[in-house]
Amino acid sequence: ITWSPANLVSCQNCDTVIAKPAVTTTFYATATNNLNCSSTDSVVIKVYTPFTAIPTPADLYICPTESIRLDIEPSNKKILWSPATNLSTQNNYSPIASPVKTTTYTASLTDSAGCFTSNADIVVHVKRAATVNAGPDKVYPYNFNYTITPTYSNNLSLYNWTPTKFLSCNNCAIPDGVARVTTKYIIQVVSDSGCISKDTVNI
Repeated sequence: ITWSPANLVSCQNCDTVIAKPAVTTTFYATATNNLNCSSTDSVVIKVYTPFTAIPTPADLYICPTESIRLDIEPSNKKILWSPATNLSTQNNYSPIASPVKTTTYTASLTDSAGCFTSNADIVVHVKRAATVNAGPDKVYPYNFNYTITPTYSNNLSLYNWTPTKFLSCNNCAIPDGVARVTTKYIIQVVSDSGCISKDTVNI
């Protein structure tokens, strides 16, 4: 009997050998009788190597009520995410996270043989919301001068009013207006962290 690759077995011509491959390897055994007839068979030894779980990326940012997909490498491992709170699944790659506050999700990856495990964290940061209340609807006589005074959160960086007709400005917090035509005004605001909110008021 002859084994190959010969350098990876303890004995090239023994019927029982010890093999210690560093990577997945196919070993071939060829048996030959005294009439020089031979037969060959093979066996694959699969080698599991250490790996490192890598988040892509490690920090994610969302606004309140938003969701985001979590991604991690390498693929094709057994995976368990924790905590399960506001997560679409614990046992699959790329779950959808919808946390209500900043949350650290830990992915635990294990190869199919259970030889090696690696953990990695992804932090989903929930940014401060932008809030606006345009106030109650108002009724004014024709050509009346009025002011719209919404209530805002204190973290806003942009204001946008539509439509702009009969308003003193379209990008200010408190516009003045003239009552000419019944109008629904929409105020959209953006927070300093990029979150958006809107409200309406009927004049």
